[in-house]
Amino acid sequence: MDDTAIERGVQSTPLAAAGAASGSGAFAEAVGDASATLGGVPSVVFAFPSGSVASELPVAAASSEFGAPIVGISGNGSIGPDGAIEDGCSALALSDSVSIGLGVSRDAGANLRAATRDAADIALAGISGSGNVILLLFLDTRTGDQADAVAGAYGVAGPEIPLAGGAGGGGEPFQLAGEEAIEKGVVAVALGSDSAIGLSQVHGCRPIGTPAIVTRSEGRMIHELNGRPALDIFLEETGFSEIAMDDGDFEALAVTHPLAQPELNRSERIRHILGREGTSLVCATRVPENAAVIFTRETPEAVVATAGQGVSEALASLAEAPARAALVFDCAGRKRAAADSLSHEVNGILGAFPGPRPPLAGLFTHGEIARIRGAKGDRNHALVVVALA
Repeated sequence: MDDTAIERGVQSTPLAAAGAASGSGAFAEAVGDASATLGGVPSVVFAFPSGSVASELPVAAASSEFGAPIVGISGNGSIGPDGAIEDGCSALALSDSVSIGLGVSRDAGANLRAATRDAADIALAGISGSGNVILLLFLDTRTGDQADAVAGAYGVAGPEIPLAGGAGGGGEPFQLAGEEAIEKGVVAVALGSDSAIGLSQVHGCRPIGTPAIVTRSEGRMIHELNGRPALDIFLEETGFSEIAMDDGDFEALAVTHPLAQPELNRSERIRHILGREGTSLVCATRVPENAAVIFTRETPEAVVATAGQGVSEALASLAEAPARAALVFDCAGRKRAAADSLSHEVNGILGAFPGPRPPLAGLFTHGEIARIRGAKGDRNHALVVVALA
């Protein structure tokens, strides 16, 4: 065989294969299609079920059948190679050219930072000899603040290893870990590859109003901004102070008007507002006292516009090599903000890959993880894209 034929053979070897299905039996169908299309025994299969599919998860049987651990989380909808899936499952099988390490911590609510540190330590110990590594975290928001999970993982991974992932969605969120579905735990998956791994995170929130300082907060509650009730300041700066609204109306307003914490690198960490309690704001993640916050607005147009940007930035990290696989973590808040433009947003993600689209799978999450530089990486209202060359 000549060198050209050898090169063709190497290039034709698939790194990954994707599967997606809707309705009854979608989980087994998506996982089975991804594994069968790949050929051979995968090193890992990522699965992201959503909707009623959560009640029919033969995880152990599927793991045994395909000989690879199945990992992932439930979502508020799945993302497959052909678009969004409201009630179904997307899956991505990776070949054994990608080494994996899997770490699981249960009952993470007792100490989320320590639980994530332990899971990350086990996962990273499972790979060796790879030039590029990324650590994926699959979380459950009911265990605590995602910032603590990032801190725990960072304590093991350090500044050289990027972090990505998200938290489960749906009515009863769960995580897939090897051969079982668990709740309120941490699943850490380390991926090692000799080829480049790209990571990006973008959001579509634009600043409005005048920034404020958090003058009193406790946990995920912001009680005061600029020494005044936080709710009053929020409504004034977003232009809704004169409008009466019930809790449902306020939640809808909050979805499109999250807060943002400015970072030293001139980026922002978006902070999702879950609701109100008295004159306080209930946030998805902790915002400490003395932190600066920016008021923002997120429009369907901005969500759609940033979809392709997220893919392009992830691909830019691959040193001009084409993406051969991708994972997508899109915020359920962005999904709601996009509303009737959701199909345009997902099509923007899929269409941003040049040439033949790589196998990919993803979901809509309840909080995202993306640590590219610095020690912080807990995100809200973000689109996170992982691309493997």
